[in-house]
Amino acid sequence: MVINPPLLRKPKLVLIGEAPGETEDETGAPFTGRSGEILDECLRAVGLSRQDVEIKNCVRCRPAGNRSPKKKELQICRGKFLQAEIEALRDTPWVLLGATAIREVGGQSRGVHKNRERTWVSRDGLTCWGAPHPAAISRGVFRSDQLVRVLQRASGKTTTVELKDPIIPVVALDTETTGLDVHRKARPFLATTCDGKSVGLFDLTQSWDRFKLSRVIHAAEEIIMANALFDWTMLSAIGIDIPAEVLTDIQWAAAADDSGNCPYSLERLGNSYFKQGGRHKTDLRQFIGDKTLAGGFRSIPKEILHDYAVRDAVLTYALDRHPKLAEAKETYNSFIQRERELLPVLKAIEERGILVDTAAVPVAQQYLMDEATRFLSFIQTDPSVSCIFPNYNPNSHQQTAKLMESIGFESPELTKAGNPSYGKLVLRMFNHPLTDAIHDYRHFRSLAQGAIETIPKVLDPNNCMHPGYHSLGSETNRFTCVTKKESDDERVNLLGIPSDKTVRRIFQARPGFTWCKIDWSQIEMRGIAHYSRDHGLIHSYNDNPDADYYKMVGMLVLGREITKEERQETFKTMALAKGYGIGVKSLAKRLRKDTQWVKDFVAVYDAGLPGVSQFFRDTEDAVRTQGFVMAEDYPSRVEKRAAYQGVNRIVQGSCAVHLKRVLLELFDMISDSDEVFIVHFVHDEINFEIRNDKVNHWIPKIKHTMESGWNWLVPVRAKVEVGPNWGDLTEWQATRVV
Repeated sequence: MVINPPLLRKPKLVLIGEAPGETEDETGAPFTGRSGEILDECLRAVGLSRQDVEIKNCVRCRPAGNRSPKKKELQICRGKFLQAEIEALRDTPWVLLGATAIREVGGQSRGVHKNRERTWVSRDGLTCWGAPHPAAISRGVFRSDQLVRVLQRASGKTTTVELKDPIIPVVALDTETTGLDVHRKARPFLATTCDGKSVGLFDLTQSWDRFKLSRVIHAAEEIIMANALFDWTMLSAIGIDIPAEVLTDIQWAAAADDSGNCPYSLERLGNSYFKQGGRHKTDLRQFIGDKTLAGGFRSIPKEILHDYAVRDAVLTYALDRHPKLAEAKETYNSFIQRERELLPVLKAIEERGILVDTAAVPVAQQYLMDEATRFLSFIQTDPSVSCIFPNYNPNSHQQTAKLMESIGFESPELTKAGNPSYGKLVLRMFNHPLTDAIHDYRHFRSLAQGAIETIPKVLDPNNCMHPGYHSLGSETNRFTCVTKKESDDERVNLLGIPSDKTVRRIFQARPGFTWCKIDWSQIEMRGIAHYSRDHGLIHSYNDNPDADYYKMVGMLVLGREITKEERQETFKTMALAKGYGIGVKSLAKRLRKDTQWVKDFVAVYDAGLPGVSQFFRDTEDAVRTQGFVMAEDYPSRVEKRAAYQGVNRIVQGSCAVHLKRVLLELFDMISDSDEVFIVHFVHDEINFEIRNDKVNHWIPKIKHTMESGWNWLVPVRAKVEVGPNWGDLTEWQATRVV
């Protein structure tokens, strides 16, 4: 069948593909199958319909078997149909859908990837735009928003995007910046907004545009952002202040409902809205090559940058309207409110920064390399290693997997490819000298050649580093803490800094101040006691709040004091085995005992801690039944094949909730003082700078706040250490004079 509908009188665009498909052959109209549905969605996104555009194909009959058209077929259809259409529509923009149209009409031989979102004038004098074919979008090769951008630009609709049924008075806001670290002079230079009806574009280098943006912000009841802390901090740096109470991060609701019912990440939300995937900044390189600056977008051609920024604001608004997201916002309001209140706290900590002793950096780096060499020597001289790999490389995951298999250590974790994983958590789980040495070698060498070496690169002019804190997207809602990199080699993860004094001496208290570290003692073990409702553990902790967990468990299980070796080798390994779901055979190899001994010991262990054993079983059942567990006031998703991780999600997730609560209470207490500042926190510890003459004044108040409000069945204790830096610390005494 020849599919050649009559020309429109004045189309706004000409869209031309390759050839009709099976559905088109049946209906007699171009683009009526799944490709047609995608094309209609993209047209609607820019306010167009089929009545506004001319839709054609290079050949007008379906090739047999849906093959590509032959050269002779293309020549016949060009002479019979296409050449006359080119003459009649020479002044109309042509959108060339797919490689065949780009080659036959546009005269370009490099296909879609090289010509996508590019414009040129063809040999026939046509203004051509390269675009992905809807069929390729349906197969996942390209995304629908890439076609939408071409349609926008080709039709001149790059500054206004209509969205359906704007109901709530909100404004989505996004910024483009010259870099990522505001403390190293990065600044926003462009902002876009979307209120559900249209978008605004603001040049932040111009005072008038900054004024107009401020008016938009203060007229809105709610400001929606993606990664609100970053944009909020950037805008504050140029004098545009947004009240924290009107801010909402679209990721908050997604993180709050981690049950699997609500799209979890920004990327998944984008997939839900755009069908074939949300558009992200990394995709920008696909159509502008290497023109970007590291961490910024100043060198992007202006017409592309504006459209790029507009799509961010529109996407943010659209995602906020996602029905699952709206449901999560209403259901988990307390979670979202807590994240909103944390914004000024995290901003203040980041702005304060941590003073770095640059002279201590090379000392720490050399120490780490020496330690890595020591661990490598220990590993390579171990008989179980040298007999298999005379030149064993601990960084080789393939060699490590073969080594672990040969000595009987089977990982409960799998890679995405389904192979055993021997990452840092699994190696620590084995609680064996060899696996500990492999872990420490990897960790120390990585630090020496990565984070520690990078520290001088991330300092501001005052030798301070300003790490950013982020908890959204982490499995347990605990914070990550990394510096903002302006290039790929500028990233310091402070959570990975070892507790060794030589390394931590890098981080100093400012002159006139004392470094104060306060951490919750054995908080996860206390959490297990609380959530398991184990009577023995609860009574033991209440009788002796400072008791050692493993010794306490030893008394409950064996009815006697355990030795140091039993504590380290047996009871700590047993706790890890329970937490990681290790079976009896693997546990026997770790304990170097026969299987029957381990079975008997597990039975005695479970009998001594009946509440803990039941808690683990109930949690695994909950994971297998519903796929998530509750951590305080929000659900945490757990893969059913890794049900043993449920306890970890409950305990660590709940600790993360309490950390955020304590941070809010501490900030409320100290924010008006110039005597004490929060400078850093890592999981279960918070670090302060306290003026020398006020140490004894502030520590009791801070310690009381950190130990209060838990509402657990066991007491919570905070340990206090003070010193001139993060490494040289001694236990604080109430009578100490600093």
